[in-house]
Amino acid sequence: MTKRLIALALAGVLALAAPCAQAADNMTVKDGSGSNVTLRSKDVGAGVQAPVHVPMDSAGGDMTDTTLHALKVAGTTSNASSGVATSSTNAPVVSFNYCWNGATWDQCASGSAVTVTSGTISLTANQGVTETPNVTATYTYSFSGLVLAASATDFLTITNTTASKVTRLQRLTLTCTAASAAQMTVTLVKRSTALDSGGTSATLTAVPVDSAFSAAQSIVKTYTANPASLGTLVGNARQEIILAQVTTAQPDRLMISFGGQSASQPAVRSATETIALNAGGATTGGTCSGTVELTEL
Repeated sequence: MTKRLIALALAGVLALAAPCAQAADNMTVKDGSGSNVTLRSKDVGAGVQAPVHVPMDSAGGDMTDTTLHALKVAGTTSNASSGVATSSTNAPVVSFNYCWNGATWDQCASGSAVTVTSGTISLTANQGVTETPNVTATYTYSFSGLVLAASATDFLTITNTTASKVTRLQRLTLTCTAASAAQMTVTLVKRSTALDSGGTSATLTAVPVDSAFSAAQSIVKTYTANPASLGTLVGNARQEIILAQVTTAQPDRLMISFGGQSASQPAVRSATETIALNAGGATTGGTCSGTVELTEL
């Protein structure tokens, strides 16, 4: 009899505890419209249920992307067609499809190449780039049949008409003939303060190696009568001895070339500087021909 009373008492306690356990397992969540929904333990099965945290906006809307399972960010995320900087009042700014034009960030041309001449550029995945090579304006001056003066001094001069550009001597070639074969000392000199003046000279034609280059500012002259006065000598940049041959023999050829990655070239930076070829008072009785190559920057 006693055992039966104990069993009945335990059954009553369990019956009273069951609603409490059920109520403890229930949870309240928001649905897609923001309304409260109660999940009861008997609807989802026995056991402990872990709550699911779903970000909701102020209107109760689901802020997740159900396909990518990622948090959606509201606001402007593309300026591909707006042409203005991206901005947003309710989300961090997201800017893309912008390129550096050398001075400021600007919208990239969608689907077309972007040409840059300086600076760096940031590109989208499919953005093409056309880089303009950094080419220095180059000009050539040629002469032939130049009859040197008796006891020739400066017979070729290089000057510059403007201080806004620097003229640099890149390359020079020279061949000379003589009535009879004779050695001839040719010196490349640098002068300053004043230009050569007087004498009889001819101005050579500047030929741009690229038609896109502007008109040359450098002037190259040859002399058949010595200049009456010479500019102030800075020094001798190069000196060579060549053999002036008779016209029926193979002429000796002088070639002076400047350049290289670490080398500088003789420069004319103002209208009062001169680079000249000087014959050192030689008398050949023949003629000279040659080419001068200059750059301007």
